[in-house]
Amino acid sequence: MVEQAVVPAFERHLEKVRTAAQTDPERAAQQLLEFAVIDPACGSAHFLVEVLNRLADLTARFLGTQPLPALAERMETLRAAAGRDARVRDMALLRRLLLKHCIYGVDVSPMGVEIATLSLWLGAFVPGLALSYLGRNVRAGNSLLGIAGHEAVVTPNTFEASELRSALRNAAEAAVQLADNPDRTPEEYEASFASDRAADVFTEGMRRLFDLWTAEPEVIGSRSFLQGRGKAILDGDLDASGEHRLAAASDYARRHRVLHWPLAFSRVFIRGGFDVVVGNPPWEEVRVQELSFYAMVSPGIYCLDGTDRDSRVAELDEQDPSLRRRLMEEQSRVEAQRRALKRGDYAATRGDSDLYKYFCQRYRALLRPDGALGVVLPRGAFTAKGSEGFREWLYEGTSVQRIDTLLNRRLWMFDTHPQYSVALVATENTTPASDHAVEVAGAADSNDAWKRQATSEGVRLAAASFGPGYQTPVTRSQEEADLLERVRRGRKFPYGSAGRWQCFPVAELHESADKELWSSEAVTSAEETRKLWKGASFGQYAPHGQPALTCAFTERVERTQRKSSPGRGSVLGTVANAKRLDAVRRELVRTRLAFRQVTNRTNSRTVLSCLIPHGVLLTDKAPYLAFLYGGEQERSACMGIMNSLPFDWQARRYVETTLNYFILEGLVVPSLDEDDYGAVASAAARLSAVDDRFADFAEATGVECGPLGDDERHRLRAEIDARVAHAWELDEGDLDLMFTDFTESAVPPDYRDAVRYRLRTLNG
Repeated sequence: MVEQAVVPAFERHLEKVRTAAQTDPERAAQQLLEFAVIDPACGSAHFLVEVLNRLADLTARFLGTQPLPALAERMETLRAAAGRDARVRDMALLRRLLLKHCIYGVDVSPMGVEIATLSLWLGAFVPGLALSYLGRNVRAGNSLLGIAGHEAVVTPNTFEASELRSALRNAAEAAVQLADNPDRTPEEYEASFASDRAADVFTEGMRRLFDLWTAEPEVIGSRSFLQGRGKAILDGDLDASGEHRLAAASDYARRHRVLHWPLAFSRVFIRGGFDVVVGNPPWEEVRVQELSFYAMVSPGIYCLDGTDRDSRVAELDEQDPSLRRRLMEEQSRVEAQRRALKRGDYAATRGDSDLYKYFCQRYRALLRPDGALGVVLPRGAFTAKGSEGFREWLYEGTSVQRIDTLLNRRLWMFDTHPQYSVALVATENTTPASDHAVEVAGAADSNDAWKRQATSEGVRLAAASFGPGYQTPVTRSQEEADLLERVRRGRKFPYGSAGRWQCFPVAELHESADKELWSSEAVTSAEETRKLWKGASFGQYAPHGQPALTCAFTERVERTQRKSSPGRGSVLGTVANAKRLDAVRRELVRTRLAFRQVTNRTNSRTVLSCLIPHGVLLTDKAPYLAFLYGGEQERSACMGIMNSLPFDWQARRYVETTLNYFILEGLVVPSLDEDDYGAVASAAARLSAVDDRFADFAEATGVECGPLGDDERHRLRAEIDARVAHAWELDEGDLDLMFTDFTESAVPPDYRDAVRYRLRTLNG
């Protein structure tokens, strides 16, 4: 990430310095130190220390061919103050200079800031010199709350932007003086501290303005209060009522650790922003869960069952009565942050309020127009609906250099979440050329694999390989990318093979919101009960029903089943609600086609769909498909395609941990001819009609009903896989490439041979 984002950006910067040195060497020396890198969630400053080392290496090589006397003079001044200790080398002096001028970080935790500062001090330590003052470099604050650009608060009849820029310029000049102070002695360190306070004086008025703007709506009317009072607020000339309102806004800013970026980093923002943004933003949701909070005190609480867990929580509360109060305070603070984010300078995010989604939007405000971004993100940022806006900006507004995917198998990257993939993103904040191609690589699953991947060329993706909303596939080679482009030819899943169906998903009962319906009390008092299946209750053509819950079948459940706005998906935009309701009601009186939502692209199989017996209820982890038109044959063909290896291989390019409908509706099904379509539908129907629960379905599709031997199941599944591959015009080499994505336990060698043989006969 440092190599792919920071190094190219700094090399371009050095070329500008080289040009300036031809006419003004002294200015060129100052210009070299104006490069600014920020990690907005820096933690212990791991990334920033690595950035500092790379900047020092590149600068040393640059100075070997382009001497800058003014910079050499600064280094000699430092060396002299260190007593010309033999251990003081040029690289150490360079790192010290670059640290104070070029490296910046923010962390929401004051303790985190202390650790980050210590890490940077150690990374730029020079024997004999006092430690550099980094109070203006590493700041404590919430990177997501506060003003990212002063233009946001400029409104008609308030004040002119020039007034704010004038104050910002004065603060920037003070910050420059601070950065230029060499901090050789404790006295000079104190002088830097004084310069820092002086910079704050210049921005006090702006802070009042920004606090008022940010505090809305918790401090009701704070933004409207700005109208016509801009200069008075800047000058601190307010009456008692205004002072009271300002005090409330300032209290809000303090409690939520609000960070106003132009004030915290005035020297950077007067130049238009940061040259590079790096880091690994938090991935968690904006919420504090009780169990997670108590696990920080008693980690073993996760291993207890429900009753013992509740008892342990009560025991911890008795031992430390402040725990419950602190939990409530933290929940209140985080809930306020959630509200602030939803009303702040962010586009609405779909799905869970994951922090990384907001950081993705914040990056846009922090970068200079020609800056670079190099960050670590969950792979979901490149497939999830909630990150669609980020991807649109990334691919349409920037020139993406490379996206690397890494799989945290065996915890080689992080000590948690072995099922997660991560994406390393490097992009330049410039409008992409019309022929710009995105280079992707992945997915390394070990440190050795990553070393090989990082030094090899990635795959150039064609536009056809992206799903809706710029869903970004994982491809390990150019051959895979080319195969994916061919597999993407067909119709989008909701519209069916050759337009034979239209369908949309329906989530029936929510596992959390509706769980009282299957409590022992509800079941005991219910007049009627039904089985409730989760995603784990079935596999491909395997309606085993384990584990299953017993659910009270009440009027509430019936109303939920017949919901007024069922499903989501692209099909719904053109279909009247009444027709969607009719489709749902038709599904409730027949066997239904469901799929498992919680899955993973590295599982033995990723897409698992199955017929569900009539009368069985489903949770939202097992959504079913409602068909606007089409009968049992269409449902059977749809199921066969979904469970086929070629379709599964396509899905694995996009799925991370869930097969949500945003991903499913973006997948493509092939246009099967009549022979292939009939064969797939018939085989899938026979595989599904395993007992009397599916007798009606078997009769409607013209197949036998009852158990199947292993050999016949093997033959029917191979027939489906070969027919789907034939419809996509694949050959045996394409199949072999797809097979590499599956383990031999998932797709045994003899089965692979059977699919190859059947495809060979179909292809003639």
